[in-house]
Amino acid sequence: MPKTDEDGVEWLSEDELAQMKSCADEKTFDAFVESVGGYRIDSLHPNPDVLNADYVFPADKVIIEMKTLETAIHNSDQFQAKMQVVHRQIYAKYKKSPVSLDPKVSFRYLMAFIELFRAPLARVVKKANRQIKSTKENLGYADYRGILLLINDNLRELPPRLMLGTLGRILNGSYSSVRAMIYLTNHYILIPGDEFGRILWAPLYADAEGDGLVDFVNRLGAQWFDYCERIGQPSDDRQAGPDISIEGSCAAGAQFPIA
Repeated sequence: MPKTDEDGVEWLSEDELAQMKSCADEKTFDAFVESVGGYRIDSLHPNPDVLNADYVFPADKVIIEMKTLETAIHNSDQFQAKMQVVHRQIYAKYKKSPVSLDPKVSFRYLMAFIELFRAPLARVVKKANRQIKSTKENLGYADYRGILLLINDNLRELPPRLMLGTLGRILNGSYSSVRAMIYLTNHYILIPGDEFGRILWAPLYADAEGDGLVDFVNRLGAQWFDYCERIGQPSDDRQAGPDISIEGSCAAGAQFPIA
């Protein structure tokens, strides 16, 4: 149960916060998109015979493909087998285990661990790029800009900075139909020095000017958190800041005690 401080404010424990989820599922996002002037593409093009993205915003000339990351990446047999190979390789080279507290060994292990996520994440991005490209070419949206909305639904092994760094490297110059990516967590993130658990809405853009998408993405983020509050997920704090800053990205929070 939440603890109450001397001012009568209730605080969640870390375990309680870890069990909480946001409202970023497909059904809820479908309703949200419709409420802010967007459409599911399959509602406008029933039974399309081509690969298509999920949403379109005609007034803004934007296409969005939504993908969800779950714990299956880290728990798959293939991932675990590759992780065992990493253990053997590091030990063979340094004669020390990854938990030896040797900084060089720990760093190599961390880099190898991050790299194991690159291929499965790249497959997700590649498919999204293909769906956006197909939608633009085949359904009359040639001049629309594509956004990948990537929802992290409880994949916690990579902290946000490492996740965004890996995704940035994947997207850099390789997938031209994805002009922006929005990284949205469906679980709460703990940021050192912050008294709140945060739901992150962190955008990345294909170019320095955001391809003209910055205003749209920021507006959509604010509307999303407004919508979540209206359907019963109140927040104690919201912040908006530089687009690639984890600490400053658009966020909604639940209170959390920082020791």
